[in-house]
Amino acid sequence: MIDPIWNSTIANDQMYSEVLVDIYAPDSVNLTQIDDMQGMQVLARAMKNAAMTLSPEDLRTPYLEENEDYKNDVIRVSDVETLECWYGYIYT
Repeated sequence: MIDPIWNSTIANDQMYSEVLVDIYAPDSVNLTQIDDMQGMQVLARAMKNAAMTLSPEDLRTPYLEENEDYKNDVIRVSDVETLECWYGYIYT
């Protein structure tokens, strides 16, 4: 997911709005633009997938278990090591 954050300097020159993306992958990759809502849905699915398939089970803790509507159906995952990037995540 690529989401440049523009500030007022973009008005100084058209070249400031150009984005160069280097992709290193074993297969061909096509980039397409999607709207913000669809982008957030893609990001949410990716984070859920990482939390549910990559994070060790001991990092998955019950969340809101005292709430009668949720009981053990909601978990929280706090992980700063599973993804090989500079970010961690908290997924609920």
